[in-house]
Amino acid sequence: TAASATPAPDGLSAAGAALHAIRSVPSKFWVYAGGSACMYGAVVPFWLYGAGFLQREHGYSIDRAGTLMLFPELALCALSVPIGVAVDRFH
Repeated sequence: TAASATPAPDGLSAAGAALHAIRSVPSKFWVYAGGSACMYGAVVPFWLYGAGFLQREHGYSIDRAGTLMLFPELALCALSVPIGVAVDRFH
C-alpha cells in the first residue's frame, strides 16, 4: 500500500519512528494478529492443563494423559502446511 511505502519523516525520535512504522502496517494485519493472539491464548492453556484435567476428572495415568495431549499438537503440525497451501492457492 502507499502508506507502507512512505518513509518516516525526518527528525522523528525512535518512539515516533516506531509509531509511524506501526501505523503504516495495513489494518488487515492487525486483525489477523489479534485473532491469532486470541486463538493462541485459548489453545496453549488447554495444552498446559489438559493432562492434569484428564488425570483428575477421568482417572488417566500421567503417561496416558500426556500421550492423549500430543494428538492436538501432532494434528497442528501435520495440518498446518496443507491448510496454508490451500489458503494460498484458493485466495
